[in-house]
Amino acid sequence: MRYAVLSDIHGNLEALRAVLADCAGQVDGVLCLGDLVGYGADPAACIELVAERAELLVAGNHEYGVTGQLALEWFNPLARAAAEWTAGTLADDQRRWLAGLPLTAASGGDARPREPPAPGRVGVRPDGRGGVRRLHGV
Repeated sequence: MRYAVLSDIHGNLEALRAVLADCAGQVDGVLCLGDLVGYGADPAACIELVAERAELLVAGNHEYGVTGQLALEWFNPLARAAAEWTAGTLADDQRRWLAGLPLTAASGGDARPREPPAPGRVGVRPDGRGGVRRLHGV
């Protein structure tokens, strides 16, 4: 299986569309490793497009910030302002959808955090079985 692995979209709809168009017909699936929202002007459209296309999604720190699951004091001033703007822009159902994204997910194997979550410290690495895992405290 070949996957397009998306990450750090940050509400940039034009870039998201370009990447999806570029990989069309070349991949078997789409994975999203978080930070769908933040900074960019089109968080709602990015959420809708990724929700439709990705078979595996995990939350990033920006999803957690926008939904109140991570204190915005961990964000730099620009990221904090973007998270506050995004939270006010999204519909309630979109915020609930973001809040429900898991921190870890498995594709072809089991994946668990290596350590307990640490605010602002997130990484991704292969799980050794052909999948990926999202880790905290790395």
